[in-house]
Amino acid sequence: MMLSPERLALPDYEYLAQRHVLTYMEDAVCQLLENKEDVSQYGIARFFTEYFNSVCQGTHILFREFSFIQATPHNRASFLRAFWRCFRTVGKNGDLLTMKEYHCLLQLLCPDFPLELTQKAARYVFRALEANSALCGAELLRETWNVYKQTNKPLGKNKTIRKETGIWREVYLGIA
Repeated sequence: MMLSPERLALPDYEYLAQRHVLTYMEDAVCQLLENKEDVSQYGIARFFTEYFNSVCQGTHILFREFSFIQATPHNRASFLRAFWRCFRTVGKNGDLLTMKEYHCLLQLLCPDFPLELTQKAARYVFRALEANSALCGAELLRETWNVYKQTNKPLGKNKTIRKETGIWREVYLGIA
């Protein structure tokens, strides 16, 4: 992996802030303290190695609180990717689920995922269908995947995501 010249030009504190290193260090230490009995069996170095490997792989967001998922662009993209990987086959055969059923799927990955976000996404994707209307799973998941692909790219000063994903940009991704 080559280092970009731009990264090397940044002062240390800017690079750390840009990559949200403090957020991950704080979370790692909290996780370490919460699991210190388990960690004592295999060591602190191994714990940090596994923690940061999970961050790189995007699995660190599984079963975490919504505030953590929202904390960084990488966390948000990781959540969307995990959701896609887990539920991409839902609705492929024309199965229809209600918006509340989709919300339950989101809650399997994030127990406190806000219902309001699911409602807003459903309204956007399906042009203001009522909350109990049946949703086409493939369409919602395809749109989720499109948002993931856009947010997985580095966000520069021009933080645009395709117009049709506006509700996600505005509400879920928090990058107006």
